[in-house]
Amino acid sequence: MEFTFAKTKHDLEEIADMMGKIFRQKNWYEFYKIRMDYQTKDPFYKPEHSRLAKEDGRILGHVSIVEKWMRIGYCAIKMAGIGDVFTHPDARGKNISSHLMNDSIDYMRQNNYPISMLYGIPNFYHKFGYIEAMGSFKVFAPVRFLAQIKSPLAVRPCREADIPALDKLYNDNYRNKTGSIKRIPACWYKMLEPKELFVACSSNDVPIGYVILKSVWGGGGYAAEVVAPSDEARHAIVVFHIEKYKDVYPSELEYRIAPDDPFFEFLRDFGARVVSQYLAEGQGQAMLRIVNLPQLLKEIKPVLERRLKNSDFAGAEGGINFEAADAGKASLAFNKGKISIKNSLVKTFQTLQTPQNLLTRSVIGYWSAGRLIERCIQAGGKAPAGVSPLLEALFPLQNPLTNEPDYF
Repeated sequence: MEFTFAKTKHDLEEIADMMGKIFRQKNWYEFYKIRMDYQTKDPFYKPEHSRLAKEDGRILGHVSIVEKWMRIGYCAIKMAGIGDVFTHPDARGKNISSHLMNDSIDYMRQNNYPISMLYGIPNFYHKFGYIEAMGSFKVFAPVRFLAQIKSPLAVRPCREADIPALDKLYNDNYRNKTGSIKRIPACWYKMLEPKELFVACSSNDVPIGYVILKSVWGGGGYAAEVVAPSDEARHAIVVFHIEKYKDVYPSELEYRIAPDDPFFEFLRDFGARVVSQYLAEGQGQAMLRIVNLPQLLKEIKPVLERRLKNSDFAGAEGGINFEAADAGKASLAFNKGKISIKNSLVKTFQTLQTPQNLLTRSVIGYWSAGRLIERCIQAGGKAPAGVSPLLEALFPLQNPLTNEPDYF
């Protein structure tokens, strides 16, 4: 069996064909088209991202590396997503997916990806170092209070000409949001669906906000993404949202946004509530792993410096070593808010020895420094005494979230 990557147009078509047959047996074309669109339209796709297992010229397994730029704070770093994993039905039981996952992680290391993410099935991807590191949030706002809102502005289906304005609205809204994906205009091809993406416009038809609505079986739906930087835009979107679902008489409108989203701040005035869910290890779904620790720390150094300057360590001098098994080791030195990162340990610094997956949760802001230290010790690692305040300053607790339209 040969482990390789997509090298021909036929390979790309065979991948899409298998995706359609395995995952959408009742609607083959739907999934075939989604995959072909990705392979031909996504601005970051390269044929070598399609990792293949082949035998006698036939594709028996596939893992797709989905390149995106994920934010940690305001720093956008190159992220290797994992998606479209399949094994041909005739070749199951041969550990093909495991071989392809290891091949993909090797590719990430060779091509300077500091971090990886996937939406996984239960009890499989943990053995490759991934761990659940994002929760999910649903905000519900009562229609009886929202109904008092009035707006004269139009909300209309999206147009291709809206993309530059929508891209700016999105990136301005999420510029400091950990877990959000930095988009460029070419990324919007799969979101430009007039039946889902609706644009709030000023009186002269300039986009001032937007909402992406997803339907659910039985009627109604929810907002998978909403961006409205002004009350003018927010009012227009809420009025439209209520009207859109009036036939199913919803008592609440649902928004899949985090509690620190600006739109939630607006909804709080109308009695909104938040339902947060965090995943048990083994559940799968939003999972991450650090691939290259020194590189990751170097790429988020501006964020770390800003955090230190706003902490009790602003005028301090010191440092800490990180040792994280299959993600590498690094030293972080700081002096009056300035940070330097090295790929080696400094003898005079205390060392945090921790499984990579536990450190991943801290870097992304999923849990507290105290919980990292507890779990690190339970796992047989080492946490220096008194290190918690520094870790809290570097990696504060957040609500990391990747919006549903950026799933892969």
